[in-house]
Amino acid sequence: MNELTPSQKEQFLIELTTALFKGEITEGELLKKLRSEYLDLTQDAYAKLVGISRRSLHEVESNRREMNLSTLNKVFSPLGFKIGLIPKSPYVLKAASANAEND
Repeated sequence: MNELTPSQKEQFLIELTTALFKGEITEGELLKKLRSEYLDLTQDAYAKLVGISRRSLHEVESNRREMNLSTLNKVFSPLGFKIGLIPKSPYVLKAASANAEND
């Protein structure tokens, strides 16, 4: 991805996060897009950055490996994500997000 302004980067993150919440992309696909398009890093470089093997990173991005909490934290933390629980119901998620904005 070419040099983006801070607001363009923020919008990219919002679009990808929204796609994840809607079930349009998986966690692995989100990770791959952020690593390759947002950070412009190879799998080797990102794996070294987060302290896992390139093979493990590839398996996570390809949704071929079940991710444990430790791995999820390692791979998503540098991208500004924290691991947590979200409701499966889009209605509940939307309502909770709206309530959080109003607080």
